[in-house]
Amino acid sequence: VTWIRNATTGLGSGERAYIEAREKLVQPVIEQMMAARGLETPPRTPNIGVALAGGGYRAMLTGLGGIMGMMNESTEASESETGGWLDGVSYWAGLSGGSWATGTFMSNGGQLPTNLLENLWNIDSNLV
Repeated sequence: VTWIRNATTGLGSGERAYIEAREKLVQPVIEQMMAARGLETPPRTPNIGVALAGGGYRAMLTGLGGIMGMMNESTEASESETGGWLDGVSYWAGLSGGSWATGTFMSNGGQLPTNLLENLWNIDSNLV
């Protein structure tokens, strides 16, 4: 396994295959979100990424609040017309508290963060 590659060769084959497959899902979302705001569709599908910062509980909760603001499933996001953008994301990363949010969200099927707060997390106590 090669862990380091020259960046001038472009994406690795696995990542390239992922992006090509993801683009088929992302393109209609981008078109819909742009059209809903009276904007032109970009000439090529952008690769959108989300990064959740570190900072313990505060980062975890704030990061997932931002994610919830991009989810179609969130009533508030749908009503404010920010819901849907999360479906256009191809990359997601988290650091420290942001990784707690990322890992919990992904390993629980992308539930609304309010569901995670009510049914999974006990934020009245320390994580460690």
